[in-house]
Amino acid sequence: MLIELPADSWAELPNTALDPWCRSQGLPENGEPTAYRCGGVVTAWGGGAFDSSRRQLIVFGGGHNDYAGNEVYGFDIASGAWQLLRPPTPMAQVRASVDEYADGTPVSRHTYDNFAYMPDRAQLLVFGGSRYQDGSTTNVTWTLDSGGLVWTRRSTFELGGLFYTGSDYDEATGHVFMRNEGGLYTYDVASAEWSRLLDFGYPPYYPRFSTSNYRRGVVVPGRRLFFMLGGETADNAIDLLVWDIDGARDASAEWITTGDASGVRVSGSGADYDRAGEAIVTWSGGGPDILDLGTKVWRRGSGTGAPADQVQAGTYGRWRYVAYVNAFVLVNEPTENVWIYKHTGGCGPQ
Repeated sequence: MLIELPADSWAELPNTALDPWCRSQGLPENGEPTAYRCGGVVTAWGGGAFDSSRRQLIVFGGGHNDYAGNEVYGFDIASGAWQLLRPPTPMAQVRASVDEYADGTPVSRHTYDNFAYMPDRAQLLVFGGSRYQDGSTTNVTWTLDSGGLVWTRRSTFELGGLFYTGSDYDEATGHVFMRNEGGLYTYDVASAEWSRLLDFGYPPYYPRFSTSNYRRGVVVPGRRLFFMLGGETADNAIDLLVWDIDGARDASAEWITTGDASGVRVSGSGADYDRAGEAIVTWSGGGPDILDLGTKVWRRGSGTGAPADQVQAGTYGRWRYVAYVNAFVLVNEPTENVWIYKHTGGCGPQ
């Protein structure tokens, strides 16, 4: 059904809402009979990533005063059903305002765009966010193995805030690239070390790009570029930075775009690279904004049948391109069904 959807169309998958299902799977807090706040993994600035090994959209979140559960959910594309990949730490082992629960697993947190799935390693990398319960940044980097679903504590990040992030993984270099309000950073997965590539505390990046926008990061492998987008700059332009990965330089001047990018100006929009359509497709409610990477022109896709608005705290990586069905999967409100958007028709690249 997903493959046969026409181009520029939407579909709602029935009986796929997360919230009514996760209440029996998540963490009952404070003696409650069910995990009545489990929807916080989405609504509390929750991000996500697509695990191409499992072919599932991974969701992990909660944090601050919103939800203590650190369980990991996966939405299975083939079956159209949610799965509990890792159960939550029992309440007796939950500790407030620390980076790690008593069972050695990561504290729940607002996850924003602090995700990167690494297909060559079959691991999900998670870092930063607003931790349960004090809301402070947790600067610990973790990996979750896709096969054994085991968390491994890797390293700490000592270079700045970890809220307004845009992140993605470049398989060719084995590095995760991340932008926040303080600069552009890279994480060498092999050495487990963070380093800074650009400092936004000085001109020409300050104050224009030292913005507190919730954003997304997208690597385009064939072009060897890392796009960082979402919100507006301090001078009210679209907040879009482009990094030349191999040239190790800011290539933004070569990516002056035109067209309708009003949806990208919204903080916390979703974005991902469409390999079949050679485009970056973003979503923040209604029709998606589509950047043709050949022409550098934005256009608005169809909003017919789409959810009108994104969840208030943002979409981040809960909007992901799934290559083998050539479609985007969207988890919006936890009380809504899962959505599918088809940019171009037919099957996608494998």
